[in-house]
Amino acid sequence: MRTLQPGWKFVDASADERSPARMQAVDWLLRLQESPSDSLLRQEFEHWLDASEANRAAYRKVEFISATVKRGSQAAAQSETVIRLPERRRRGLRLVGAGAALVAAACLAFALFPVLQKHMLADYVTGVAQLREVELPDGSTAYLDAGSAIAVNYRGTRRDITLLEGQAFFKVVKNSDRPFVVEANKVTVAVSGTAFGVRIAPRSTSVLVESGSVEVSTPSEPTSLLTAGDSLVYDHDSGVVSRRDVPSTTIASWRSRRLMIHEEPFEDILEEVGRHVPGAIILRDKSLNRQLVTGVFDLSNPSDALQALAGSQDAQLTQITPYLIIVSRR
Repeated sequence: MRTLQPGWKFVDASADERSPARMQAVDWLLRLQESPSDSLLRQEFEHWLDASEANRAAYRKVEFISATVKRGSQAAAQSETVIRLPERRRRGLRLVGAGAALVAAACLAFALFPVLQKHMLADYVTGVAQLREVELPDGSTAYLDAGSAIAVNYRGTRRDITLLEGQAFFKVVKNSDRPFVVEANKVTVAVSGTAFGVRIAPRSTSVLVESGSVEVSTPSEPTSLLTAGDSLVYDHDSGVVSRRDVPSTTIASWRSRRLMIHEEPFEDILEEVGRHVPGAIILRDKSLNRQLVTGVFDLSNPSDALQALAGSQDAQLTQITPYLIIVSRR
């Protein structure tokens, strides 16, 4: 299977043209897949391709990523290297044979489609259990956690990054005349030079500052100034913004494959550990969502990390297939 190697980057349109061209390319790919024999649609597509080299470059990338993800899902289905969880009695859960396979396939398709869309827009992505260090055009560094994606758009007097999925940590080269701006799910972080992390969780987006200072904007609060040791969490549902101090050792601790957690929601940590596990993890008991977790989890052994996380909240893991795990209360 072909994978994106550290430092690899698809060369496409200019920064100013790239985003709209790529969005149009995604739309064309989906339309052509839905109507492969429509000759009029094909003619319109060819006309769009001929309109600019930016369109051709964007479509080449979209087509490449689509094929890569498809091969990856096929390889995963055939792989014998899977995480085996201890056998447990299945209480009231009797999905067997073809039924379990159908559920697993549906979960995979449900999870894969939004991931595919985001990766089509990304310049750098990471897969299951993959960490990545990216040197940006100005010498700044982006560290990507597993299951994460960013788009890079350096133009004129701005250095723009979009966190599309997962989380990233940035060490920014100082340049007061050219702000470094990260967009993440309605949250905007602007700096001139500092070190900070941004994470998109199931119900929130958070910013954590290791050194220096950053300005954070959300729909609820136009501007918040954070300094070293500060964190800000924006709740997607309520719009509430909360701030607190965080131990410096917990900020982006995943870079060393150790997850150091201090009073974080169970749902968020399950999603974070889940980026290191192939397949889908489904949380059946929603009462676990807001339970607070404190602890240290070894991401180099995600099976044990999952067991420890579940055990901390008196939950259990039930493995339906090698690529489908159910989390529920005991």
